[in-house]
This record gives sequence, structure tokens and C-alpha cells, in this order.
Amino acid sequence: MWTAVGILVLIVVVFGFFILKRLYTPNTLVKDDGYVFVPTGSSFDDVVRILKAEQVLRDEETFRWTAV
Repeated sequence: MWTAVGILVLIVVVFGFFILKRLYTPNTLVKDDGYVFVPTGSSFDDVVRILKAEQVLRDEETFRWTAV
């Protein structure tokens, strides 16, 4: 019984570590002196498209996931 609980806890901890690592890894490549112009009224998809066009977005999937 305790072995199963221990294995379950270990799985949850490892899974949680990978999720936190993905959430807290920088997702953009903007330098300190750089900027990206986003026009007023742009939708979220427009922003993603602009970031991809400027080659600033590192991982679109996690960007979308954390932005929701």
C-alpha cells in the first residue's frame, strides 16, 4: 500500500517539476533594448503572428498555454 502511494507521489512530483520548468523558462527572445510593435486592437492571434514574424517567440504552444 505505502509503496503504491510513494510511487504515485513520485510521479506527481516529477510531472509537476516538468510543468513548472516549462512555465518558468523564458518564452521570448527579446533583448533588453529591443521592442515589438503591436497595433492597438490586435487580437491574440495577431500578437502571436507578429511575434513569430519578428522571430521573438521561442515556443508558441507554451506561450498560448500560459496566456490563457
